Formats: sequence, C-alpha cells, structure tokens
Amino acid sequence: MPDTLVYSPNAYRNDYNDDYQSRSLWVNYLMAEPFPEDGSTQEKGLGIPLDLSLAFHTDAGVTPGDSVIGTLAIYSTASDNGVFPDGTSRLASRDLSDIIQSQIVDDIRRIYNPEWTRRGLWDRPYYEARKPDVPAMLLELLSHQNLADLKYGLDPEFRFDVSRAVYKGILKYLAYTEGRDYVVQPLPVTDFAIMPLSGKTIRLSWKPANDESEPGSQPDRYVVYMRTGENGFDNGTLTEKTFYEFEIDSLNTVYGFKVTAVNDGGESFDSEILSVGINEKSTSTVLIVNGFDRVSGPAWFDNGSQAGIAWWKDRGVAYHHDFITIGDQHDFNRKNPWLDDDSPGWGASYSDIAGTVTAGNTFDYPYLHGKAVMEAGYSFCSVSGVYFCSQDRSFSDFKIVDLIFGEQKSTSFFGDTSRMRFSIYTPEFMNRIREITASGTSLFMSGSYVGSDLLTYNDSTAIRFAGEYLHFMPRTGHAAMTGDSYATDYAKPYFSGSFRFNTDLSRSIYQVEAPDAIEPHGKGSVCAFRYGETNSSAGVIYEGEYNSVVLGFPFETIISGEERASLMKQILKFLEK
Repeated sequence: MPDTLVYSPNAYRNDYNDDYQSRSLWVNYLMAEPFPEDGSTQEKGLGIPLDLSLAFHTDAGVTPGDSVIGTLAIYSTASDNGVFPDGTSRLASRDLSDIIQSQIVDDIRRIYNPEWTRRGLWDRPYYEARKPDVPAMLLELLSHQNLADLKYGLDPEFRFDVSRAVYKGILKYLAYTEGRDYVVQPLPVTDFAIMPLSGKTIRLSWKPANDESEPGSQPDRYVVYMRTGENGFDNGTLTEKTFYEFEIDSLNTVYGFKVTAVNDGGESFDSEILSVGINEKSTSTVLIVNGFDRVSGPAWFDNGSQAGIAWWKDRGVAYHHDFITIGDQHDFNRKNPWLDDDSPGWGASYSDIAGTVTAGNTFDYPYLHGKAVMEAGYSFCSVSGVYFCSQDRSFSDFKIVDLIFGEQKSTSFFGDTSRMRFSIYTPEFMNRIREITASGTSLFMSGSYVGSDLLTYNDSTAIRFAGEYLHFMPRTGHAAMTGDSYATDYAKPYFSGSFRFNTDLSRSIYQVEAPDAIEPHGKGSVCAFRYGETNSSAGVIYEGEYNSVVLGFPFETIISGEERASLMKQILKFLEK
C-alpha cells in the first residue's frame, strides 16, 4: 500500500493528523477512491467492496466521584450532498451508529452497570466519521481518563462483552440493510472434561453456554481440536454431539484438546485447554482439576482525594496475553490537572513497559502439570473446575487429585461485594473435597491466594474447612517479592531441594505478585517449604487418613521444567504412600 497516499497525507509534517486521517484514507484506498482529496492524482486503490467503517476509540474526561462518562457515537451527514459515492444516503451512518451504540449500552447495563451512561448520538464532521465512502461510525466507548470507566475498561470479561456487543450491532445493521435474518455466533462451551473410559480410550464432554440475550445463538455442532506434545493443534473434527471419544495412539505423550461451538453465525472462542496422557508404566491415574478460570482487571482504590490503580496489590489477570499497560500509575491525586503530555496529572504512569507483551491466564496449565506428572511415572486426565464441582459426578476412584488455582481468588463485581466472582472456597468445592477425602483421596493444591482468599472476606466456614480438610491456616499475603523457595528439614525424607517461581512480568508465564504464607494446622501437618527471602511458610504437608500438599504459590509458575518435574515427583510419591 503506497505510504504517500495513505499514511502521510500531511507530507510527514503532522504525525497526529496523519494518524487519524490515515485510517479513513486506508478504507477509501481499499475501495479505489483516487488520492489525495483534491484529486490531484489518478492513482487508484484496490477495488475491494466494503460494507462499513468503524473507528473504535476511548475518550477523555473525568468525574469527581464514581460517575461513568459512558459511550458516545458519532456519524456525519455533512459531505457530498448527504450521499455516498454509490448513492446510499449518509443517514445510513446514523442507523449504523444508533444500532451499535444501543447494543453496547443495553448489554453493559444488563450485565455490568444499569446506570451506564448513554451519551449523545452526534452528527458531527469528525474526520473518521466524515471521510470514509461507506457508512461510518466513530465510537467513543468510555473515558480512558476516568477511574469509574476504566475499572471496567481494564477488565477482560468486560472487553469481551463489549466487543461482542459491537459485533452484534454490526451484524444486526447488515441484516437490516440487506433485508435478511441473522444468527449470532455461540459463546464458548463450558463444563469441559476429559475422563478415562477403558484401556486407552478417553471421553471428552462439554456443555453449550447459554446467551440469554441472544437465544438464537445456541450451537448445533462443535469442533474438537487436538495437539500432541508441544505441537500445534490440528484442523479439528466436527461433531454434532456434546461428547467425543478418542483412543490414544502414543503412550508417554501429553495430548491437548480444546472445543469450539459452531452455528450458522460462526465459531465461538476456544474453550480452556485440557490435557491427558497415559504412562505405560503407571498403575494409577492422577486427576488434574483446572480451577484457575479467573480473568480480571487490576485492583483499584478511591478514597476521595486519592484514587487509581492499586498495581502493588493485584495486577489482575489478562486473557491469554496483554499489552495494554505502559507502566505503573504514579500520580494518584485527583486534584492534579492535565498540563501537557509530559505532565498529565492525575492518572499519570511510567512508560517502562510500553509495547511489552505480558502473560495472563492461558487456560492451558493442565499441560504443565500433566507433563510433570507423566515424567514422574503417572498417567493423568483433567477436568474443568465447574465439572469437578458439579453434584452429579464422582471422583472417589482417583487416588490423587491435583487442584490448580493459579491466581484464582474472590473478586468483587467492580466493587460490589455482594456479587463475588472466581472464589476458591465455594460450597460446591468444599463439599467435593469432603467427599473425596472421606474415601482416602490425597490432594495437591497450589495457588497464589489459597490462604489470603480465606481472610479477605473473613469467611469463618471456609477457614474452618481449610484447617480441617486441607490442614493449613492462612498467615499473610504478599509473603515474598522474589520467588526463591526451599524444602525444610521438617519435610524430610519426602522433600528436598530448592526452586524458583516467577515474580516478574513475563511473556511466557504470568507474574506471581502476591504469594501466600500458610502455616500447618493440627496433628500430622508440618511446614514443608519456606520462602528464601522471608523464611515464612510457603507450603504445608499433611500425613494421615489421606495425605495433602498445599503450596502458597502456583506450581505452574516454577520457571525451570526440571525443577517442576523434580518437585512433582516428590509430591506424588508422598501423596501415594
């Protein structure tokens, strides 16, 4: 694409204008309009037909309290006598903008905030609304300068739902203008599990997710994707059933599976990735439970005069990976005004990680756990946390259960503590643990907040449960800044050595910014691991009617694969004794 025609309409004299103008000029180049605007060149574009143009922005502006700036839609009827080159009325841009804005605001109010502000529907000659030669909308979703807006904007679930709303708005606009029906693509499946049947045969099962706002989005078929070892996924197998049986070909190999839902509207996002493997020398199978499904924005605070992102408390959990953060906030004083871009006032942050890709929740940690389990000489299968906690299932036949809790923790619904998400110690989870330990099943549990999640909202029932069934008591969060840990003398002869887990921003594995210190509770429980930095207790083991190992940091964040394998081998040997 010629940069002189599209990316430098101001002859490199004004980067700001070049930036926002280039987007509309790019649209028109694709559609074959001659450039520049004065027609001084006859060079043509690419002749690609387009339906519409959408400029997705966030706006500026602040409020003194918790009021949301909200969502603005801009279109333009000002140019070319109110018609596009193909004769379509420029009022089509108004229809497009109205439908998308309505869908966004309706969905946000239904799911997140019933008082979300619907700002104006403006007919203004902004370049990105005026210049494209197709129906165009300039969307200002929310204010990136306002904490009340940004606590939503930094949340991955909110961003998904807003993006889905934009997609639905575009879909409905196109169906309306073309006089046809539409089908909304499905949501990702839920309740995913891989369980052994007999011999080398396994059974995958799942359930479709229900989108109450779009009942026509239900799937009628599914695609099962498979990978072996560290290879990529295959092209998938189509099925109309909600289960899939597969015979494992290669022993001593970790297989990974994910599922998507499909209908005439398209294909959903991926499910979490579950793994399975059969070790030819194994006499038992470890059940791995992927209880880490949290994605979340960072912690925030607002005491009136001071407000902002509490990055030191919790950086949140991105969906897979993220690169939206340029640095930590350092100006929290609401009274500090914007002076210029070098002194932006309230909300100012460092720029040391601009453009840096950081890992979030990849939903693929059964692979790392399973690989270590296989190397220790065991077979394994894996299930989602939802599946594990469902009442109509039984897992008492498993001798060992590995509970992955990563950075799972109780997270208030944007400040509303009556609506908690991602809790570890749900009634269903605690009932399941009581059930399987009664049959002698041993437990391995790890996560950053396995202890502090008990203290945050002072749940006395959950605290008693942790002491009685997991045999530990919480001591403190933020137990260490570095990830050095080691086995104590109390843990001999079962455990030895040292290991390091990730406490830095990284592209390969999420950061553990606040590991827990937990302490042994009751007879048979001892401190097995300590943090090298503080010597506080990093893990507890229990030996009794069943055995248990609980770590105050996530096992999968141990940086070295060799150290993960060594520790897992020690853990499984202890649990099976």
